[in-house]
Amino acid sequence: MGGNLYRTKGCFEEELTKELGGRENGKLFKFFNRNAHKLLGFEAKAICHNASNDDVLFRIIKQGSDYAFAVVHLTWSGSKEVWKLSNMSVIRKFR
Repeated sequence: MGGNLYRTKGCFEEELTKELGGRENGKLFKFFNRNAHKLLGFEAKAICHNASNDDVLFRIIKQGSDYAFAVVHLTWSGSKEVWKLSNMSVIRKFR
């Protein structure tokens, strides 16, 4: 799906869900695993997309978390990915 400039907000959110490995009750599902991805357990809403590199800015929401946004490089594999730190940056809430 790479290269498509006309993806919808929901398309980015669905791909993030697939790459992280699942969803439960509208939130990304966190398995009891120390190596689980940092975004699991958050609700993620796509805000904008950089078409030149497939990076997407997400608003991330989880009660009690200091994180507010995440920039994630989507691979468009359509399945769970092995995540590296270089695939994502998180931004704390502004105070």
